[in-house]
Amino acid sequence: MLGDLELPIEKVNEIRMYYEITDFTDPWEEPETLVLIHGYISNAKFWFPQVPALCKEFRVVTVDNRGYGRTTIPQKGFTIKTMANDIKVLLDKLKIDKAYVLGHCSGGCITQQFALDYPEKVKGLVLFATFSQPLDPPLDWNSLRQMLTAANLIDIAEQSAPMAFSSKVHNNLLEWVRTEMKNVAQPYVGERSKVMLDFSESLFTLNLTDQLKDIKAQTLVIVGEEDTTTPPKFSKIIHRNIPKSEFVSMPGLHYCSLEYPDEFNKIVLKFLRKLKSSNQNKNREGHKELIEFGRNTSLRQKKKA
Repeated sequence: MLGDLELPIEKVNEIRMYYEITDFTDPWEEPETLVLIHGYISNAKFWFPQVPALCKEFRVVTVDNRGYGRTTIPQKGFTIKTMANDIKVLLDKLKIDKAYVLGHCSGGCITQQFALDYPEKVKGLVLFATFSQPLDPPLDWNSLRQMLTAANLIDIAEQSAPMAFSSKVHNNLLEWVRTEMKNVAQPYVGERSKVMLDFSESLFTLNLTDQLKDIKAQTLVIVGEEDTTTPPKFSKIIHRNIPKSEFVSMPGLHYCSLEYPDEFNKIVLKFLRKLKSSNQNKNREGHKELIEFGRNTSLRQKKKA
């Protein structure tokens, strides 16, 4: 088993943040970066069906968010805004100027906040099964607060895992997700439960909808057609409010990325390839304009001489 010092961990703000970089792009080309940000009561492992497909075309960075998995669990509550800053600081430390960002659920909230606070770092966005304003009952904050104070997070994780899948899900996948969610929840039993309670309040009272018009990046909004955790209604709200956005629904529920990975990966790659191609064309045009400007300047100087 790897010791703590051998893990890929970077000092980010006051925490030690776990991350992984997977890059199987052509080694003679400079890769573009894609950051994957996981959701509520999960960790970077939940991207296991996506990383092999995406890393052939992008340098993929996965992280365990503040308070999750192999990253430091703070002693006090934290906010989505703080978590967005964590991503910015990590990218700066990795010397990554700009990236595409894909966020799921609360990771999608972090992604929205990141795009609003650090637009210069964003090449494009994928917002998956997420929300920009408080959810409806029984997932509104008042209902969730009662649930989080009445039961421990491990029990909540065990009960909620099946709700993210269809009845046809492979049992091995469901049991793996259930186990991982319980492992993520384990540190928040007992005295640290208030830390998760404070973060959950920050998350489920978040309201960014009125600010989404300020997101200038090309954005793909994806949701499972039968998602009851973050219903399609909330993805459609995001789509309506981000000017340059596309909306796609696909079969499945909250973890359709795990249950139907091939379809999910196909949708994401189609969007990112289009964006990548568009960005490369713009760069080429900019390069041509720069060369033409240089030629014209040189000609003017010769004529003056």
